[in-house]
Amino acid sequence: MKRIILYLFSFSTLTAYAQFDGLKNFVDKVGNTASKVNSSLSNPTDFLRNKLANSKKEYDESNFNYAISLSDNAGLFEFKARFERESDMLMAVMNRADGSIVLNNKEQADEFVDAGEMLFANGKYKLAEKSFVSAQKLLVIENDTNSSTYANLLGNLGLIYHTTGRYGMSEEYTQKAMKIREKIEDDKGSVAASINNLAVLMKDIGKFRVAEELIEQALEKNKVIKGVKSVPYALALNNKAMLYQTLGRFAEAETILNQSLETLSQLLGEKSDNYLRLLTNKALLQQAMNRDKEAETTFKSIISIRERRLGTGHPDYAHVINLLANLYMKMQKYADVEKYYKKANDIFLNKMGDKSPAYAETQFNLGNLYRLTNRNTEALDRVSKALSIRKEVFPESHPALIKTIFQMGLIHWQNKNYVEADQYFNEAFSKTLKNVDAFFISMSEQEKSDYWEDINYIFEIYPSFVLEAQKEIKGISGKLLNNQIITKALLLNSSNKTKNALLNSSDKVLRKNYQEWLNQKSYLAKLYSYSQQELKEEKINLDSMETVVKNLEKKLLQSAAGKFKTNYIDAITWQDIQKKLLSNEGILEIVRVQKFNKNFIDSASYLGLLITKDSPN
Repeated sequence: MKRIILYLFSFSTLTAYAQFDGLKNFVDKVGNTASKVNSSLSNPTDFLRNKLANSKKEYDESNFNYAISLSDNAGLFEFKARFERESDMLMAVMNRADGSIVLNNKEQADEFVDAGEMLFANGKYKLAEKSFVSAQKLLVIENDTNSSTYANLLGNLGLIYHTTGRYGMSEEYTQKAMKIREKIEDDKGSVAASINNLAVLMKDIGKFRVAEELIEQALEKNKVIKGVKSVPYALALNNKAMLYQTLGRFAEAETILNQSLETLSQLLGEKSDNYLRLLTNKALLQQAMNRDKEAETTFKSIISIRERRLGTGHPDYAHVINLLANLYMKMQKYADVEKYYKKANDIFLNKMGDKSPAYAETQFNLGNLYRLTNRNTEALDRVSKALSIRKEVFPESHPALIKTIFQMGLIHWQNKNYVEADQYFNEAFSKTLKNVDAFFISMSEQEKSDYWEDINYIFEIYPSFVLEAQKEIKGISGKLLNNQIITKALLLNSSNKTKNALLNSSDKVLRKNYQEWLNQKSYLAKLYSYSQQELKEEKINLDSMETVVKNLEKKLLQSAAGKFKTNYIDAITWQDIQKKLLSNEGILEIVRVQKFNKNFIDSASYLGLLITKDSPN
C-alpha cells in the first residue's frame, strides 16, 4: 500500500500561416505587443532575431531537447513568470505569420523552432506544438526534411506528445528524428538525445527492460561524444536513477542521482533550474526510502537556494516549503507542518490571489492537518474553501477536486454526520469511476497501475465507514458490494485483448483511426488535469477536443462493430447478479476491512456480504 497517499497530500505534461489564429489571439493579453514592436523599429527582423537569441541564452542547455524524469514540478511558478516577461517577444515572432515581415521559409522556420523550444520550456505545450508544426510545414515546402533543424523539431514534437500523453505519436516522432540524426555525421550527440527520450518514454509506459537498455545506450553514446562531465550525460544518469526508483532499486538510484547532481552543480551551478529540480528528486527519493531526516536536510538546502535566488515571497519558495511541510506531516511534526503550510498559504494568497490552484492546495493541506489533529471545525472551513475554489478553477473530474470531495466526506465522518459523509464519498466514487471508464482503455498498463495506486485508498477506506454507519444508512452495504464488483471488474477487464486485436488488424484505415483515437483520448485525459486558467492561456477548447474524440468514436463504431468499445467497465450491480440466481443459490463476498481512524490502523477484520434470490434491496 502506498502509505504516503494516506495523508492525502494535494500536489499540483495545417498550413504554416492559417493555423496561427490562436497564437495571434493570445497577443490580446499583451496589448498587441507584436505589432507595436514591429512598427517602432527600423529593422524589426534583426531586432527580434537578436532578442530571441538573447532570451534563449537565459536558459541552460538542459531546458531543451532532453526528456528529464522528475518527481515534482519544482520551479513551475518561475517558468510562468519568465513566460510573462518573454510573451511580448514570442508573440512578436508569431506575428510573422501575418506577412508584415518578410522572411524566407527557412529563416521563419528557425524562428518558430526557437520560439517553440522556449514555449515548451515554459510549459506552454499547445502553443509550442503549433510553432513546431508550422516550422515543419515550412521546411517541407523547402524540401528540407533531412537536416538537423528538421530532426530537431521532430524530436521536440516527440517531447510534447510525450508530455501530453500521446505516447504513440511521441514514439513515432522520436524514432523519425533519430533516423535523420543517424545519417548526419556531426549530429551524433542528438542521436543520444533521441535514445534518451525514448528511454524515458518506455519507462513512463511501463516497458522497464526496454527503458533500461535504451538509457544504457544513451549513456554510452554521451560518454564517447560528450564525456562523463557533460550535461547530457548527467541528465541521462538522472533518468536512470528515476527508473531504478520506480523499480524499487533505491540504493542504486541514490548513488546514480548523486553523480548526476555533482556534474550539474559543476556545469550549471546550484541555482540552475534543472539542478534544483533534480535536487528535489533526491529529497523525494530519500523520503520514499524513509530517511526522513536526510530528506529534511535536502529540502532545507533547496529552500536556502530558492531564498537566495528568489526571496521569501516567491511562489516557488512557497512550493518547496509546502513539500517540506508534507514531509513533516509524514513525520507527525504537526507544529512545524502548520507553520510551513500557513507560510506557503500566505505567499500564494499574496502573489496569486484567493482563486488560484496553489492557494486552494494549501487550504486543503491545512484542512487535512486539522482533521488529523481533531480540529474538525477548522478542517471543515479550510477544506470547504479549497472545494469552492477547485470547483471554479478545475474541470469536474479533476483529480484534485475528487480528492477534496473525499476529504469533505472524511471530516463529516469524524463529526458523526454519516449521511453527509456518504454523499461526499459517493460523489468521489462516481467521478473517479467516470475517469476510469473514459480513460483506462487508452492507458498503458503502467499508467493504469500508477493511477489505481493513487486513488485506490478511497475504496479501501469505505468498508471501515460502512461498518460504522450501517445502522444509520439503509442500503449502505449494497453500495459497498457494488464498489467491490466494480473494482473486481477493473482487475479482470479484458480490454487489452481487444486493444491489441484492433492495433494488429489487417485493416490499415481501422488501425490508423484506432491509434488516433487512443492518442486523442490520452491527450484529453491530460487536459482534464489542467485548470480553467491554463486551458485559457493555451487556447484549448475542451468541448472541441471532446467533439473530435466523439467523431473518431463514430467512425470506429461503424468500421469495427462488435470489437470497439468506448468504455472500460460495464456498470453491473449486485441486483443484476441477483437476477441470475436460482432460488437455492447464493453468493458470498468477503471484504477485508482495514480499520481507519483519521488514518489507517494496523488492524483488520472481515465482512461477509451475502446475495440470495430473496435478498432485500
